[in-house]
Amino acid sequence: MKDWIAGENVNRRTNVYTVSGGEIGAYNAVFGSKGADGLPSLMFDPVTGKIDHDIARQWEKYDLKKVLQKNWSVLGR
Repeated sequence: MKDWIAGENVNRRTNVYTVSGGEIGAYNAVFGSKGADGLPSLMFDPVTGKIDHDIARQWEKYDLKKVLQKNWSVLGR
């Protein structure tokens, strides 16, 4: 994963994967909230890998496993 992110960091204009055009950058753009600069907030630091748990919690509503567990009585029919 570290190498994957490093590759996306190389293909950027902001020094991070946020606008890399790669898969992680795309997920971040779709599921992440906007930061003060108008770009998606980063769920994890692109160099250290440190997770921003507040941002990660915001993504939980898109976690298919959690959605299925919560709504299995309706979705599992």
